[in-house]
Amino acid sequence: MNTNIETIKSGTVIINHQGKTKELPMDLVLWTGENHSIRWTKDLKFQHNQQGQLIGSPTLQLAGYPNVFVLGDLAEIRDIEGNRSPAKAQATFQQAPCAARNI
Repeated sequence: MNTNIETIKSGTVIINHQGKTKELPMDLVLWTGENHSIRWTKDLKFQHNQQGQLIGSPTLQLAGYPNVFVLGDLAEIRDIEGNRSPAKAQATFQQAPCAARNI
């Protein structure tokens, strides 16, 4: 696809597509893809596990930030019994409707 996300900031996502930078207005970003921690997320001042995943609650809210939602392989999500959600596409597809309802 030759497209990379350069920056995500409030109201905007900046992409680089085939060497050209473009700014896209956004109200909401749901990040999916990859199966390892994304380098820039390790620099965020949020709680991380040893693999660099962001820590989320069973409601998919980022630990300490109830207005921010995380899901998929970017996040460590445990259910109310403490079972860890697998970092697989199937789990992400199941988490997405939950995140949408909670938003």
